[in-house]
Amino acid sequence: MLDPNEAQWLTVSDLYERGWTDPIIKRLPAPTRGINPHHKNSPKAVRLWSLEDVMRLENRPDIRAQLERVAGRRAGRAERRRAQELQRQNRAFLGGLALEQAFDVRALETMTEGDRTAILLVRRLHQAILSALYDTQPVRSIAEAQDGLRTVMEMTGADVRHSRYLKNPQLLASCAPWFGRGETKRERSLHNLLQKGYTAALVRVAAVILYEYAQRGEPVPAEQILALPDFPVRKLMDSSLYQIYLVDFIPAMIRSQLSDLITVDPKDEYPEARMMQRRFVIHVGGTNTGKTYESLNRLAQAESGVYLAPLRLLALEVQESMLERGVNCSMLTGEEEDIRPGATHIASTVEKLDPHRVYDVAVVDECQMIADRERGFAWTRAILGCCAREIHLCTAPEGLDIIVRLIESCGEPYEIEHHGRKCDLILVDQPIALEDVQDGDAFIAFSKRNVLLLAEQLRQIGVPASIIYGALPYATRKLQMERFLRGETRVLVATDAIGMGLNLPIRRVIFTRDRKFDGLHNRALRPEEIRQIGGRAGRFGVYDEGFVTATIDSETIWQGFSAPVEPIRQAMLGFSDLVLRVDHDLLEVLQVWNSIPAIEPYKKMPIDRYIFILKTLQECGFALDKEQSLRAATIPFDEREEELMDYFLLYCGQYLAGREIEWPRRGKSSLDGLELYSQMLDLYYSFCRAFRQPVDLDWLRTEKENTALQINELLVRELSQKGKSCQVCHAPMPLSSKFRVCYKCMMKRKKQNHIQMHGKKSG
Repeated sequence: MLDPNEAQWLTVSDLYERGWTDPIIKRLPAPTRGINPHHKNSPKAVRLWSLEDVMRLENRPDIRAQLERVAGRRAGRAERRRAQELQRQNRAFLGGLALEQAFDVRALETMTEGDRTAILLVRRLHQAILSALYDTQPVRSIAEAQDGLRTVMEMTGADVRHSRYLKNPQLLASCAPWFGRGETKRERSLHNLLQKGYTAALVRVAAVILYEYAQRGEPVPAEQILALPDFPVRKLMDSSLYQIYLVDFIPAMIRSQLSDLITVDPKDEYPEARMMQRRFVIHVGGTNTGKTYESLNRLAQAESGVYLAPLRLLALEVQESMLERGVNCSMLTGEEEDIRPGATHIASTVEKLDPHRVYDVAVVDECQMIADRERGFAWTRAILGCCAREIHLCTAPEGLDIIVRLIESCGEPYEIEHHGRKCDLILVDQPIALEDVQDGDAFIAFSKRNVLLLAEQLRQIGVPASIIYGALPYATRKLQMERFLRGETRVLVATDAIGMGLNLPIRRVIFTRDRKFDGLHNRALRPEEIRQIGGRAGRFGVYDEGFVTATIDSETIWQGFSAPVEPIRQAMLGFSDLVLRVDHDLLEVLQVWNSIPAIEPYKKMPIDRYIFILKTLQECGFALDKEQSLRAATIPFDEREEELMDYFLLYCGQYLAGREIEWPRRGKSSLDGLELYSQMLDLYYSFCRAFRQPVDLDWLRTEKENTALQINELLVRELSQKGKSCQVCHAPMPLSSKFRVCYKCMMKRKKQNHIQMHGKKSG
């Protein structure tokens, strides 16, 4: 396809802007198809003409004359439009003056019998009509203006029950440009009619508005709405007072209450931490530099402590490490817990931090995740609100600046320790073939499908592989890691999950892709991601050197390995339990909270998931109070998975009905079915813990272990037969398939869609 950078090219839109018409364009040479020079990222090819050909034709006298005539016609039309617009604005101005003269403030008191609400509403209506004069399409003739004005004037007291009269302000605004002209007898008559009845007409329209609002139950006195400092005057032209109450008054009240409850500076939301004398040690280094190891040594020496991990598997690993050192350590995550009697330490995921409990030492791992859209708020909360006398923060270099900024905002002391790698990391910037696999290799893909497909390809050439990806149950991940550690598998195939602190003896990290889907976009890998993942290569005491390479020839990886990494500029901010104190619906409170801008360097987390769950609960008619709704919305599960969402709603219904939360039912024995069942078990446990319902822990533990063993056995022996299944009928599918449903289900769905659109064929 033609590159627009090679020469100057014009599209058909460019030619129209130059005054060209279709007959003139036809006289150009045949166009070339190429990339639109104005939208180079668009894959669509467009017609292009070279600037040289265009200039050559424009220099011809006959063409130049045609272009000048076109330009003259365009200029004439533009001038006429400007004159018409000027005339319209002048009429609107004169109409506004006439309305100001007709608005009788003294008579208003008498007409409304001193009703403050009615007086305020009439004044608002008058302001609304004046504000709409300049962008309301006027009626076409004075006759129409006269008819419209009479319609408003002839409204009687009995008409307050008819909401059609709510449109009268619009009618007045469209007639107003004719009110200011007194050049003819008819125009003077119209002007006099306006002077006599304008204020009375507004009073009657106000009565209609107030009656309609009262019929809605009058949630708050109308005067409170009308007295809003930023009352949306213009909305009275096309909205009822009740609509203004819903759209403007409620958010304004919520915003006011939130402002009273939630401090401007997020650090002040944690008064217990502000009253402590905290000290920070920031451990800065890339992957495999020992920063977490040194922090954990200090944690083990403390009388009490907490370790905050990005992954459940890391929390479990640290708990086991502490127990081996003789430290009584519990473990707590969103999906499971192991609370030991008399435990002085706890290892948990960062979201499970208790900001009210005091520790001697805290370790917060992978603090560069403070910028993560979905989870970064938990690291912000840990740094600002963790009640520990000594806090160790482990971060990649790009996270140092933002962490220091947060600590300095708290006015607390800190020291920085830089950690370097203990073994060399070497980039091999030449792609390797899959057949060149070596012991200790870790192949990195960025989707479950690619991981499974690659593992099967390796199996077919006689190379058994351990498998790690996000949807894999943690117990199965552990089994797969143990197989790699024991040498039962030669290589590892994983997503970028291994970049997050999992300690494995990897000699080479081999990228198989240079792009990933981040939940929003399919984008190129960033330099910090390449370093984080690639840094897993090499293990002190096992491999003195680590290597990073790829199966593809990718400049993204070769250059990204040494490219400078931009420091993190913002910390994600979440909402606190203080939102429960606002006396309004939780869904509305969260939406208003999200609309209030955060101060630098904070950025509010997306709350789409919470909004979706709360709306779904409301649509299903579940009468949960605000605290229960928030607990439900924070339960960790994939709400996009239909079967999980069905179980979640089932559990909500059973809880409200006072029934026992039932066990999830086991589905198909395919990989997808077993993974889904594992997620159902996690949801069952999380829901029961959130709503303090009894849990059969023995049954749950047995089911999780059996499911993990089944998945592990499937990955080891039956990957090609059961590794992928249809999302509808759960029939086996080839691992290489790009579709989520099998051919049979796809054709059945197409047939159903055809019947819905066209109906069954007759005969």
